[in-house]
Amino acid sequence: MNLNKTFIGRQPILDENGKVFGYELLFRRSALTNKAEIDDPFKTVIETFINALEHFGIDALVGKGVAFVNVNKDVIMSPIVELLPSNRVILEILEDVIVDESLLDRIEELRLNGYMFALDDFTMNKTNIESLKN
Repeated sequence: MNLNKTFIGRQPILDENGKVFGYELLFRRSALTNKAEIDDPFKTVIETFINALEHFGIDALVGKGVAFVNVNKDVIMSPIVELLPSNRVILEILEDVIVDESLLDRIEELRLNGYMFALDDFTMNKTNIESLKN
């Protein structure tokens, strides 16, 4: 893990009144790229967390708002996610995560411990809505 060569991008998340509610924290390999280059999603999320919290601090990155962080099933299932401050982080479940009973149980466990979730790149269509009902 190379902590000196990763960068954190911020994308504002606005509330219904157009005010900044928080920022999505985005992993970048260099200051010159505007897209993620991810080899290992679990490692990437951990690097992003460590860099964001250790090098900058959550307040410097999101002010009084919250940090939205993309997570896959491996991250959600890992105990490492519980190191994140539940009152300052919203976990964005990636669109390619396959929902099963173990994932739903873990999400409920984390929710009971104060974590909030958002769906990343969710498209409102019949197939996706049906998958949420299961």
